[in-house]
Amino acid sequence: MKSFIRTIYIDGISSNELFAWHIREGAFERLNPPWQQFKVIERKGNVQSNGTVKIKMKIAGPIHTTWLVKHSDYVEGKQFRDSQIKGLFSSWTHAHLFNSLELSSCILDDHIEYSLPAGTLSEIIASPLINKKLNQMFDYRHRLTRDDLLVHAIAILINGMQRLSLQKFALDHACSRQSQVLVGLAKLKSYGITEDRLLQLNNILENNGLAVNKSTKCIR
Repeated sequence: MKSFIRTIYIDGISSNELFAWHIREGAFERLNPPWQQFKVIERKGNVQSNGTVKIKMKIAGPIHTTWLVKHSDYVEGKQFRDSQIKGLFSSWTHAHLFNSLELSSCILDDHIEYSLPAGTLSEIIASPLINKKLNQMFDYRHRLTRDDLLVHAIAILINGMQRLSLQKFALDHACSRQSQVLVGLAKLKSYGITEDRLLQLNNILENNGLAVNKSTKCIR
């Protein structure tokens, strides 16, 4: 049995956000490096329900194999595991472990254990090549994960700033309209229009969304 461990630290992202990104639909395909040709040909259930994924993988040229993987050991926000049911390896498990450091930073541990069909000798010969390919794959996966999550966080921040800007514009516009109404009513009063008539006009303005602050001293 051989082990492979890769760890990534992500600043500015919570472990809950990282976990949610990994269990969303399409994450399995998104994390696959472009040089690894594979196709999901069947999916039953999902990560939360201990589902399975059947994958068609290209070995070399026209040679393909099928890999059947089962999700298990799901703990919300903490971990899940992918285990081979059928495939090239005698056994294969991939534990995804999520750890929170602070409110806005986290660590992801990818822990893989595998064994090969021909036993110890084949592992001694093949494991350096397998580990090299795993390092290349997780360089890609971890870089992609960090970039996707940071872009998403920036998009949320920009969206929030835009909403605040629109709210400020609406408030400024409303204050400007109310000031114009107050000036207009003050002028009408100076022309000798009665208090009752001014109140009627004010009610009409309120019904049209131009309410005047009753606490103001401009109209008595």
